Amino acid sequence: KIARKKLELDSTLAQQDQEYRELADANKSVDQRRSILDEEKLEADTELDKQRSILDQRVRELDMLTKDHELAKEREAVLMGDRATLDMNLRHIHLEKKNQHDTHSRKSREKDRDVRNLKK
Repeated sequence: KIARKKLELDSTLAQQDQEYRELADANKSVDQRRSILDEEKLEADTELDKQRSILDQRVRELDMLTKDHELAKEREAVLMGDRATLDMNLRHIHLEKKNQHDTHSRKSREKDRDVRNLKK
């Protein structure tokens, strides 16, 4: 009876030993997988930080270009206003020149007519 009990215990011990080794192997396998995943996560985090840095840089560049664009638009508006003013001044000067030329021509004709009348 004791031998049978011992045989059963030895069998149970061997079975539990086998289960322990299987669980230890499974645990070792899980630990290895976890280490691999930790390394992959570290690489992914590093890449993510790098991409965020690039994104931040591009956002700053976009902001700067947007400000430059807005300033250029404002400058264009000012220049267009100046151009309109200069165009109006130029038209005014042309009209004044034409008036002076017409006045000079009229006076010149009057003088010529007066000179002719005096000669008669």
